[in-house]
Amino acid sequence: MVTISISEQTRKKILSIAGELQKERGRRVDFDEVIMHLADMYKKGEQSPELFELFCGPVGKVRFRDMYAALMKERRTDERRH
Repeated sequence: MVTISISEQTRKKILSIAGELQKERGRRVDFDEVIMHLADMYKKGEQSPELFELFCGPVGKVRFRDMYAALMKERRTDERRH
């Protein structure tokens, strides 16, 4: 597993898409599954490259320490669930 940094705006959009996928699939989905879904949609040409680039672009003005702390918190939450 690798760590990626995303902006708060991107995180909110991914959470929104995750909610839609969860509703559609009837189960919990994680960020990895959402990103794979977006990548698959891009490969199939179902979405514009601009949308894909939004989720894969660099993050500005974000402190690594804050992002790392948020990541570790989410991982601990996931580990408790599984």
